Amino acid sequence: MPAVLVTGARRGIGLEFVRQYAAEGWRVIACCRKPEAASELAKAAMASSGKVTAHALDVVDHRGIEQLAHRRQPEIR
Repeated sequence: MPAVLVTGARRGIGLEFVRQYAAEGWRVIACCRKPEAASELAKAAMASSGKVTAHALDVVDHRGIEQLAHRRQPEIR
């Protein structure tokens, strides 16, 4: 299964990328600074059968980027 990382996934174009990739069957690693405040992203994740996962990430935080890179992603079957 192909995978994509989307930054700015809380709203706008980023959120639409999440929806479109998930609809095409991609695994989507959706990132935004405050995923707990991203209600539409949460809805997309819940409707995706596990294909979409939401993660907190600020792209100027190099330590956060490293931590996300080493985080194990759940298996999708």
